[in-house]
Amino acid sequence: MSNPIDPGYEYNVSITACDHGWGNTDASWVAALILGEDGCCKANKMISRVNHSEQVYEMCINDGEDTEFVAAACAGDCIALAIVSAPYDGFACKTTGGSIQPL
Repeated sequence: MSNPIDPGYEYNVSITACDHGWGNTDASWVAALILGEDGCCKANKMISRVNHSEQVYEMCINDGEDTEFVAAACAGDCIALAIVSAPYDGFACKTTGGSIQPL
């Protein structure tokens, strides 16, 4: 999770992730979230679906391309990264790291 953000800035988010390694390719994904000061999710945006091999997934968050996502943010909110697994027993989405950097 980031420090409190300034909605006027651009942010580069990066997350290294993979799924469980067999079957149902593209059923898990990674996302960026805007969290309010109360910790509740105000907005989310899929960065990418993940595959079997570990990869780095990146996204630049800015006003020009992500108007609806960024519009949910207020000064003091935070950006968080999330992994979402396929909703089936035995399936998983894994991450080995991530970063959130202002540009």
